[in-house]
Amino acid sequence: MRRPAVFLVLFFWSAAAPAAFGEWPEHGLTLVAPMFPTMPWDQETPNPQEAILEALVPRLSRELGVPVHYEIKAEGSGVLAANAVALAREDGYVLTALGNDPAVNLVIQGHTPYIWGEMAPVATAWRVVYVVVVRSGYPYNDIRGLAAGLKAGGRNTSPPRLARLKGPVGLREMMALEAAKQAGFNWELTVVDRLEPAPVLLEGQAEALVMPLADFRVYPRRDEFKVLLVLSEEEPLGAVGWPNLKNQDLHLTVNSFCAFYLPAKVNWRVRNRLSTAINNTLRLKAVAERVVETGLLPYLVDSEGVGAVLNQEYANQVKLLESFGFLESSSAPGAFPE
Repeated sequence: MRRPAVFLVLFFWSAAAPAAFGEWPEHGLTLVAPMFPTMPWDQETPNPQEAILEALVPRLSRELGVPVHYEIKAEGSGVLAANAVALAREDGYVLTALGNDPAVNLVIQGHTPYIWGEMAPVATAWRVVYVVVVRSGYPYNDIRGLAAGLKAGGRNTSPPRLARLKGPVGLREMMALEAAKQAGFNWELTVVDRLEPAPVLLEGQAEALVMPLADFRVYPRRDEFKVLLVLSEEEPLGAVGWPNLKNQDLHLTVNSFCAFYLPAKVNWRVRNRLSTAINNTLRLKAVAERVVETGLLPYLVDSEGVGAVLNQEYANQVKLLESFGFLESSSAPGAFPE
């Protein structure tokens, strides 16, 4: 019996295969997003990424010429939704948009009921920018300063604690671990109940945590915290002038993508049709502006190149997981067609 586990994002279509691929789609679709509509700290603050997906629905419907019904299904933190796509019929009516945190490393580590060979990417949408957050009174203003302070303190200085949730390590923590290693120190991973700044950082459960920039920007107590590092070489909206990979002279081997997937055996004509529709929708001025305003980085790759991009990303994550001891040996999760 297959069982669900962890966070991803998904669109769900159900129907019979069309008589002719050129006529696809023949009827309405359903977009299922396994992302909660509000943030975990209250029931009023909208979830920025979920809001983008919801706004995408009517525009994608116009592009495809059929109605798209939007359904939120957040149970199982997303793996339940992804598994539904992996098990779906091969007619192209079940679609998912997955973030590779934790979609990729959880597959690699064997914590999902599906494997990558059961799904095929059709397009990327954006990159999620993560930030390393500390309390506003933290004695260091960037990661290089933290590294220098730890070095000056000598061998007896305890490594700073980086909060994470129980279970397999996530991509966000892997990115922070790699950045710290390049800066010259190591984080001590510390398990907490939830990755919210106030209870974790102000109550002393850890010195730092990693969260999406989009979430940090809407956090109601943001003034009580500061960003030690933006895990990006670019300066997304809302993070201009903050310490980032470029101005800290750091480089990461992994990225956080949101990409769209179909069941692996869906005909290539359907994949191309859907890829074109997704890219056209994401290029609309209103959608593109909303992605940028949210603090995400647009990253559009169509069906011709998405397999190569994500295969490289998965290979990089395997190496990084191994380098930090989270995998005993390399067992490649398979590759997407390029």
